[in-house]
Amino acid sequence: MLEAIGVKSIEDLFSPVPQALKVENLNLPQGKSEVEVWQEIESLASRNRGATSHSFLGAGCYNHYVPA
Repeated sequence: MLEAIGVKSIEDLFSPVPQALKVENLNLPQGKSEVEVWQEIESLASRNRGATSHSFLGAGCYNHYVPA
Protein backbone atom coordinates (compact mmCIF):
# COMPACT_ATOMS: atom_id res chain seq x y z
CA MET A 1 0.00 0.00 0.00
CA LEU A 2 2.85 2.39 0.85
CA GLU A 3 4.44 1.62 -2.51
CA ALA A 4 1.17 2.44 -4.28
CA ILE A 5 1.15 5.96 -2.79
CA GLY A 6 4.90 6.44 -3.25
CA VAL A 7 6.02 6.29 0.39
CA LYS A 8 8.83 4.05 1.66
CA SER A 9 7.75 3.65 5.30
CA ILE A 10 5.12 4.56 7.88
CA GLU A 11 7.57 7.08 9.34
CA ASP A 12 7.86 8.77 5.94
CA LEU A 13 4.08 8.81 5.62
CA PHE A 14 3.70 10.80 8.84
CA SER A 15 6.86 12.92 8.50
CA PRO A 16 4.89 16.11 7.59
CA VAL A 17 3.15 15.99 11.00
CA PRO A 18 5.07 18.16 13.53
CA GLN A 19 6.66 16.14 16.34
CA ALA A 20 4.80 18.22 18.95
CA LEU A 21 1.48 16.91 17.57
CA LYS A 22 2.45 13.24 17.48
CA VAL A 23 1.24 10.99 20.30
CA GLU A 24 3.61 8.15 21.12
CA ASN A 25 1.43 6.16 23.52
CA LEU A 26 -2.36 6.34 23.37
CA ASN A 27 -2.79 3.90 26.28
CA LEU A 28 -6.00 2.50 24.80
CA PRO A 29 -7.94 -0.31 26.47
CA GLN A 30 -8.00 -3.79 24.95
CA GLY A 31 -10.26 -4.01 21.90
CA LYS A 32 -13.66 -5.72 22.03
CA SER A 33 -15.19 -8.30 19.74
CA GLU A 34 -18.11 -7.47 17.47
CA VAL A 35 -20.48 -9.34 19.80
CA GLU A 36 -19.17 -7.52 22.89
CA VAL A 37 -19.70 -4.14 21.22
CA TRP A 38 -23.20 -5.19 20.13
CA GLN A 39 -24.04 -6.24 23.71
CA GLU A 40 -22.75 -2.95 25.13
CA ILE A 41 -24.77 -0.90 22.62
CA GLU A 42 -27.87 -2.99 23.39
CA SER A 43 -27.33 -2.33 27.09
CA LEU A 44 -27.08 1.42 26.49
CA ALA A 45 -30.11 1.38 24.17
CA SER A 46 -32.19 -0.47 26.76
CA ARG A 47 -32.04 2.65 28.94
CA ASN A 48 -34.02 4.60 26.33
CA ARG A 49 -37.65 5.19 27.12
CA GLY A 50 -40.11 3.83 24.59
CA ALA A 51 -42.93 5.74 22.93
CA THR A 52 -45.94 6.12 25.19
CA SER A 53 -48.62 5.89 22.51
CA HIS A 54 -48.02 4.86 18.91
CA SER A 55 -44.85 3.91 17.13
CA PHE A 56 -44.55 5.08 13.53
CA LEU A 57 -41.47 3.02 12.69
CA GLY A 58 -41.39 1.65 9.18
CA ALA A 59 -41.57 -2.05 8.45
CA GLY A 60 -38.43 -4.06 7.77
CA CYS A 61 -36.39 -3.02 10.80
CA TYR A 62 -35.55 -6.19 12.71
CA ASN A 63 -32.96 -7.20 15.31
CA HIS A 64 -30.40 -9.38 13.61
CA TYR A 65 -26.74 -10.26 13.85
CA VAL A 66 -24.57 -10.82 10.80
CA PRO A 67 -21.23 -12.44 11.67
CA ALA A 68 -18.07 -10.87 10.29
